[in-house]
Amino acid sequence: MTETEPEQIPPEPAGRGRRGPVVVTGSHRSGTTWVARTLEKSGVLSYVDEPLNLEYDGGHKIAGIRNWFPYVLPGSSPVVDQLAAIERAAAAQSKRALFKDPIGFFAIPAYVEALHADVVVIVRHPAAFASSLKRLGWRFDFSHLLQQPALIDDLLQPYRRDMEAALSGGKDIVHQAIVLWNAIYHAAAGFRQRYPGIMLARHEDISRRPLEWFGRACNELELPFTDGMRAYILETTAAENPAEAAGNRVHQLARNSIGNIKAFRKRLSAAEMDRIREGTAAVASLFYTEEDW
Repeated sequence: MTETEPEQIPPEPAGRGRRGPVVVTGSHRSGTTWVARTLEKSGVLSYVDEPLNLEYDGGHKIAGIRNWFPYVLPGSSPVVDQLAAIERAAAAQSKRALFKDPIGFFAIPAYVEALHADVVVIVRHPAAFASSLKRLGWRFDFSHLLQQPALIDDLLQPYRRDMEAALSGGKDIVHQAIVLWNAIYHAAAGFRQRYPGIMLARHEDISRRPLEWFGRACNELELPFTDGMRAYILETTAAENPAEAAGNRVHQLARNSIGNIKAFRKRLSAAEMDRIREGTAAVASLFYTEEDW
């Protein structure tokens, strides 16, 4: 936290009557867990942890998923029906479902059109994304995207050759991160045009002024900004927290939020930074300026 961080409790929601679920998505390693866990402190949301994850079962695993980042369209389908059932179960408890779902990023059309969800897309700086994947040693099998013809035709055709090249072998994690970041956030820009109601937020902006951002988000999403939420924000963004997670730890939500913004500079070489900057320039320019590098 910084001394300039606003201390006042943000205003109560304006009361527009929304009752749909909330979806927090974006690339993996973009801060979706922290954002969703913070919004959960509103007390009116039922947390749903990555229902479209192929391997992890957070208690709401959707059957019938064969690919990472499945492209889910609105309309009657077993996947949409199961997501809707989760939403109904939350509503039966007088809560709104909160889908924390980076793996469900390409399910945004179903979330918006079928479930009438309020979607929050978190954008993470491409160098920070690459640095995080490098720290964890996480590679990506692009066949999971290439095996979805509708996804390629509708959203990712400009990156088909890049994904095929990345799949062929001999490409390091940084190269894979460049291709995957481009594909996800190229699609994010398209989704934002198609669905103007989507909230698109840079992880870095949330980190700089978290109380202010979550206050605005709660107002937009019609959630109460509670004392518990405020305390959680202060706890998880304090200056005494580490800037990065240690070792191979996947989640460490308590971070020095300011120090975390450009911690990638300590892990990436100058050559890797140049590769990322050049390789993501066209898409990154939609979200970041020269000063952000």
